[in-house]
Amino acid sequence: MKYDAALKVTSAEFDSNKVIVYKNQNQIIINSGNTKMLDVKIFDISGRLLYQKSGLNVNEVSLFSGFSNSVLLVVVTSVDNETVTKKIIN
Repeated sequence: MKYDAALKVTSAEFDSNKVIVYKNQNQIIINSGNTKMLDVKIFDISGRLLYQKSGLNVNEVSLFSGFSNSVLLVVVTSVDNETVTKKIIN
């Protein structure tokens, strides 16, 4: 048996258009579409780490939004070690 065409493996794209971050009451919801998240970090605008959750292996996570009213940077790392940063006003 002979194969003439090479097999192609396509991976899910993980970019800022695929990651959705929004606030719902006292929760910050992060949805990464078809790509699983490994790690989520939340920073304030000065770069101080406020929250970190590791070893997630999920497509969606809800985090308590007990941070002061400010602009937050949400850094999401996929299981493939790709990173997306999103801004949210808390």
